[in-house]
Amino acid sequence: MSTRSSVLVSALLVASIMGAAWSTSPPAAAEEPGPAGLPTRYQMEVVPRPPSGGYSTVFLVDTTTGECWYRSAAPDDKWTSIGSPAAGKR
Repeated sequence: MSTRSSVLVSALLVASIMGAAWSTSPPAAAEEPGPAGLPTRYQMEVVPRPPSGGYSTVFLVDTTTGECWYRSAAPDDKWTSIGSPAAGKR
């Protein structure tokens, strides 16, 4: 895994932990809620816009496969896969 990917995965994990502590939003309408305390298949976190300006960063994790994606909140940005942290351990 490249240094950039490692940093992004680390940021995603930190954002996920922080988001889980503060999140009170219901699951997406297309998803059935899982048992209490268990995440649904797709988890999304938004890292707020930096004070210096720019756009927020959005991270998406497939909790079944471990695949991770990110993109900025800029209207013309595209999703970029950062792979699965578990894939490198096989």
